[in-house]
Amino acid sequence: MKLAAAVLLPRKGTDLFKLELKSILNKSVPFCYIVQDESGRYWLQGQGGGKITPSGSYDFVTLPDGTIKVSRPNVNEQFSTHLGLSGGGEVKYAGSIRFGNNDGPERGKISRWDNSSGHYQPPATLKANSGLPETHLIQGNSLVWI
Repeated sequence: MKLAAAVLLPRKGTDLFKLELKSILNKSVPFCYIVQDESGRYWLQGQGGGKITPSGSYDFVTLPDGTIKVSRPNVNEQFSTHLGLSGGGEVKYAGSIRFGNNDGPERGKISRWDNSSGHYQPPATLKANSGLPETHLIQGNSLVWI
């Protein structure tokens, strides 16, 4: 699959961006990688290599090398999960992702994902850069599609 060549950068020129970038330098975000097995099931792989089944909502970034990093959304308004995951660097895509419950047939499956990232704001035209199945992409009223 050929990916679009564009790389998204954080929006610059706002006080909030400057504050959050400063926060990134002082904090690390606990994260996992999204990996998919032969059956199509998704896993969260920790930095040590252990795998667990994802459940619920996460923020994600797709890095320039195609690696997808996720973390639980941050409730601290002075710190951005997306910028923390990327270290303030370049990404191919950023947004939110939700997995089915750990019980039953939806275990390890993506139920939906979107482009909700306040700083990167990836346009819909670059959705292939996410590395995620487009069949689960949602385009709701709350999303900013450019």
